[in-house]
Amino acid sequence: MAFTALSPVTFSARPMAGRPSTDPNPAAATPVHTRATARRMHEAKLAADLLPELPAPDETIHAMMSGRYDLAQVIVATVRRWPVAHLRITSLSANKRTLRELIAEVDAGTVSRITLLLSGFFARHNKELFQAIREEVQADHPGSRIAAAKCHAKIALFEFRDGSIPLVLEGSANLRKNDSVEQLTATRSRELHDWHAGWIDRLVSAHATDRTEDDAA
Repeated sequence: MAFTALSPVTFSARPMAGRPSTDPNPAAATPVHTRATARRMHEAKLAADLLPELPAPDETIHAMMSGRYDLAQVIVATVRRWPVAHLRITSLSANKRTLRELIAEVDAGTVSRITLLLSGFFARHNKELFQAIREEVQADHPGSRIAAAKCHAKIALFEFRDGSIPLVLEGSANLRKNDSVEQLTATRSRELHDWHAGWIDRLVSAHATDRTEDDAA
């Protein structure tokens, strides 16, 4: 699986994939290959190697993440191999890079829509970032949603576009790297997927329009 350089991490007015650029100097927007880019690409390769193939139906694979990559990279590697109609994710925390990478997969078409549930703690302590990604999702990706609630779960649900049995990732890792060993289970199960999807969708629906302190000001 080939990985290419990711677009610069930003929530500014930079045009997204598939949109014409209004930059009078397009060359200025060309990503620069740096050590950080090379390191991120190497991390992505490690993440892809974690799940080289899908579990069999009703099979669970147990894995340990080395701490050299994050859950977002595992998710990105998975959807690039097996495109999904609906990707649901819960995480205590994230960062600008990992959120940008996930939205880029919606732009690229490997994910038709995304539902993202972050913790209220993260939203309160990262107000500007949370508001920016929420506004982008609402404006540019109809059907996708983001919300924050009192939730500590770390789960990713893959509802595959081909209609095959969904994949469920459950573990300790967040959508950001912390250089710690993390545990992860990968299960192919319609029942488990739908059970998690039910409570995630209910929480997102209940909190999708919640205002942060900055909103209320």
